[in-house]
Amino acid sequence: MMTILNEKVVLAAVFPAVLAITQVLFTTRKQYLTYAKALCIKHISCMLILPQEPSDEQIRKLRLRFSTDTILDAAIFVSQHIYGNMLYRLSSIVEVCEIDQYLLRSIGRSMSHRERVKSLSKLSQLCSSTAITEQSEVLLDKEEHSIRTYATAALVMARPERAIRYVARLTHRLSLHNVAMLSQLMRRAGAPIAYTPLLASQSQNLQLIGLYLCEHFSIIDAEPLMQKLCIAEDREVSHAALYAICSIRGDIATSQVDRAVMRLSSSQRDALIRHLINSCYSLRSCAHLLTYDEQKRFGERLNSYKCQILCN
Repeated sequence: MMTILNEKVVLAAVFPAVLAITQVLFTTRKQYLTYAKALCIKHISCMLILPQEPSDEQIRKLRLRFSTDTILDAAIFVSQHIYGNMLYRLSSIVEVCEIDQYLLRSIGRSMSHRERVKSLSKLSQLCSSTAITEQSEVLLDKEEHSIRTYATAALVMARPERAIRYVARLTHRLSLHNVAMLSQLMRRAGAPIAYTPLLASQSQNLQLIGLYLCEHFSIIDAEPLMQKLCIAEDREVSHAALYAICSIRGDIATSQVDRAVMRLSSSQRDALIRHLINSCYSLRSCAHLLTYDEQKRFGERLNSYKCQILCN
C-alpha cells in the first residue's frame, strides 16, 4: 500500500518538474536565437557600410557562425530598413550564403499552400537572383491568388524597373494589405513610380496603388484625378479614392464625393464618419453628406476629448 502511495507521490511531483524544465529550455533556446539573430544583424550591417564590397570569404564566415535560418531572418530584418543601392549589396550576401537557393528548395518541396506563401513572402523581401526570377515567372501561372501576388512581389524586388508591368499582369484583385505591401516594395527597390499614369490606368490594381501612394505622401496635386475615381464603376476604387481625398483634406463638397458617399453601406458610412473626424473636418464642412442621425453621432465623437487633442 505504501509503495503504491509513494509511486503516486513521485508521479505527481515529476510532471510539474518536467513542465518546468521544458519551459526553461524553451525560454533559453528562444533567448539564444534572439541573441544570434541580433549578432548576425550586426555583422551584416557592418558589411553593408564598408567602403568596399565585402569579399566572398568574409561573407562565408557568416555561414560558419550562424545557421541558415538565422541568416535569413537577419537579412530580412536588414532589408526592411534599407533602400536602393544598399539592397544590391545585401543581395550579394544572400547569394553567397545561398539563402535564395534555400528558399527555392523549400518552395519546390512538397509543402502546404500556407508554407509556400510564407516562403514566397520571405523571398519577396530580398533582392532576387536570376534563378529566383525564373522561378517567380513560373509561379505566376499558378491559380492561387496569394502565390501569384507574392511571386509578383519577388519580381518587383528583382527587377524594379518593370514593377508596374508585373503588377498590371495580375488578373485578380489585390487586397488593401497587398496594395500596401507592393507599394512599399516598389519604393524600397527604387522602382520608377509616377502617380498620374497609375491613377489614369485602366487597371484597378494600379489605380489602388496610385491612390495608396497619394494618400501616404499627401500628394494634393493629384486631387482632380482622385475626384474622377470617386465615381469609378468599381466600388472598391471609388471607396479608396474617397478615403484618399479625405486623408489629404481635399474638397468634399463636390458632386463626385457626394455620389461616392451615396454608394456606401451603413457600416461604411459609419467608418467614413470616423475617418472624417480623424482628418479634422468640421461638422459644418461635411454635414451635407450625412443624415440627421449621422450628424448627431459626428458631433458626439468630435466633441470627445481624444478628437480635440488630435485636431488641435
